[in-house]
Amino acid sequence: MIESLNRLRTSKDWRFGSEEKAAFDKLKKYLASDRVLTFYDPDKPLRLDCDASPFGLGAVLSHPDPTNGDRPVEFISRTLTSAERNYSQIEKEALAIVWSVKRFHKYLFARNFQLYVDHKPLEILLDSKKQIPEMGTSRIIRWALTLSHYDYTIKFRPTEKHCNADFCSRYPLPAEKEDLEPEPTTVFATYMDQEKPLLNSQLIAQHSAKDHVIANVMYCIKEGWNKWKEKVESVPENATDSAYYTRRDELSIEKGCLLWGHRVIIPTSLRDEVVKLLHHTHMGMGSTKALARNYVWWPKMDLAIDNMIRHCVSCQINQRKPAKTTPHPWKEPSGPWERVHIDFAGPFLNHMWLIVVDSYSKWIEVNRLPVGNTKTSDTIKALTEIFCRWGVCLVIVSDNGPQFISAEMKQFMKMNGVTHVTTPPYHPASNGLAENAVGKFKNAMKRMKQNNSDTMLNLQNWLMMYHNTPHTTTQVEPAVRMIGRRTRSALSLLHPFTDSRENAKSAKEEMERVKQDTKLRRFKVGDQILYRDLINNKWKRGVIRSVSDVHYSITMENGSTCTRHIDHIVSFYPSDAREDVIDTEQDRREPLVRYERDLNENVQIAPPTDLSISPNIAEPSITDPYCHYTNA
Repeated sequence: MIESLNRLRTSKDWRFGSEEKAAFDKLKKYLASDRVLTFYDPDKPLRLDCDASPFGLGAVLSHPDPTNGDRPVEFISRTLTSAERNYSQIEKEALAIVWSVKRFHKYLFARNFQLYVDHKPLEILLDSKKQIPEMGTSRIIRWALTLSHYDYTIKFRPTEKHCNADFCSRYPLPAEKEDLEPEPTTVFATYMDQEKPLLNSQLIAQHSAKDHVIANVMYCIKEGWNKWKEKVESVPENATDSAYYTRRDELSIEKGCLLWGHRVIIPTSLRDEVVKLLHHTHMGMGSTKALARNYVWWPKMDLAIDNMIRHCVSCQINQRKPAKTTPHPWKEPSGPWERVHIDFAGPFLNHMWLIVVDSYSKWIEVNRLPVGNTKTSDTIKALTEIFCRWGVCLVIVSDNGPQFISAEMKQFMKMNGVTHVTTPPYHPASNGLAENAVGKFKNAMKRMKQNNSDTMLNLQNWLMMYHNTPHTTTQVEPAVRMIGRRTRSALSLLHPFTDSRENAKSAKEEMERVKQDTKLRRFKVGDQILYRDLINNKWKRGVIRSVSDVHYSITMENGSTCTRHIDHIVSFYPSDAREDVIDTEQDRREPLVRYERDLNENVQIAPPTDLSISPNIAEPSITDPYCHYTNA
């Protein structure tokens, strides 16, 4: 009987005569007889075999019988619609499962059954004991939710052992209307410039068909990923190819657009337009990436967004100030009165006050000046009086007050061989030693005034006590580091034997620790930057003219120069100098190498190699240049 039908497959002259028709009718009758089919028995185990071909679906519901073989209960099949034929192979196989389970709902619901497929990925994606895949296609996720109502165990069986369902799928019956699933619609459309075509799903589908890599990926989705190696040979091997291949079980095609899960994969020709659309409201990098991940994807999408935002001029001009740099300590002087910090306090208590602090010993000098418009000549007289007592220092640090930067003051510094260093404008922390001394002076005078109205007497008493009090930084009295002993005061009378020979502790270890912890951003001469105009509260463009540790000289757009602290400077990326890809993981900041600089450039001197203090500081060496006494 079967031989006459098999002969038709090999015969050159195909002839379906009476013999073949009789064999075919007898075969149909035999398949429908009780010798093949069996009645459904709720007490016996159930098995459902499902398969899909490029044009049809098939399934067999049967009772497995170890002795007599499987006894089928019912065979079903149907052809695929034109839309379903565009599904990827994994989606066709999943459709066969969902369709057959729905058809056999009355047999399968509320009882356990075995589900056999010949497509290995479905064993993972649709396993009822595993979590629904988050990055699966929308259809796979929807079908997985549908199957979650059933109690089944999915198993894989090779195609050569899956002939019953395979036969039904390759010789399907016409599809009935109730078997067809309504087609969901996916739209990706938004507003673009009126001069450009509307960026929507139709335009993406057109460009995807022309994109060589995406077209090959869609071909492999339809025909199977065993064709991937053949397609890869026709395009250069790169990371883009492997990015698609590793996601092959999560890719799908919808109306000519390639999808990864719910995201649209954008072809190369439209990626710049999509990035501009994502960033047209100038959101930050994190927000723009989060928005993009809800709609689109392509290999290295995050790097493309980073590159776009880094070179956005509008974002750079209107950005916030950078985080404040870790305080950078001044280099430790080798001895007293090498570098002093000066500043004005006032108007305060009807006078202006010139505060002078020695950076080595923290010794404070206070001079009273006339209130009002303090002249440069008054400042020079006060400094001359101090120099008369302690000698001329090597370096003076001040802000940019008019008394300190006048031509008369510059001449005074030059005649005395003093290097004058000015701090960046609007950054008082650079002259923190003087600012701190001003605060201490004001607080002390306010408190002492409650008991005594004589300001000068209060000042003298405070300075006497301050100079004999251990400083919080050096842990040594300023008088000991300045003149090698504690000055005699009323407190000296409290002890029967006053001994000023006390071991001074150096702050070297603490300063070194701060220096090691300090990490600075770095700019080079010629770098294009944006510096903060703090008066107008705007960013302006400039070019680095010269550098120091944290102070930079900048050439402005009008050709003039200015000085700014690194806290008021950020990098500038011109829009016409974009890199193709910027590695956002690379840290552009690196420690700024400290180096010695010439004193003629008005910067601080190099630190000494050894900052330790002699244990017997009250008995210094005769060769010490700062020693002016001997201890009997």
